[in-house]
Amino acid sequence: MKEIKVEGKNIADALEKGLKKLLLRRDQVEVEVLNEGKKGILGIGGKKACLIIREKRWEGSHSVKPEEKKTTAKKHNYKKPRQTEEE
Repeated sequence: MKEIKVEGKNIADALEKGLKKLLLRRDQVEVEVLNEGKKGILGIGGKKACLIIREKRWEGSHSVKPEEKKTTAKKHNYKKPRQTEEE
């Protein structure tokens, strides 16, 4: 499970940077906001937004249940050609 700490001008900026670093989409991560950030006055005293972004843990995503292992012939209604007897 990947986890990184990122900073940005605001939450959206920090999130975008983190997703690019992890090469993941928003629905694939959990986000914890440590600091929302502040602009400050005339650019003085501002604070960056700080997030912890971690990859979600997907339960059983690598295992396939036996009932899911069906033949493609059934799944796609594929019929085998009939064998005819040649005279």
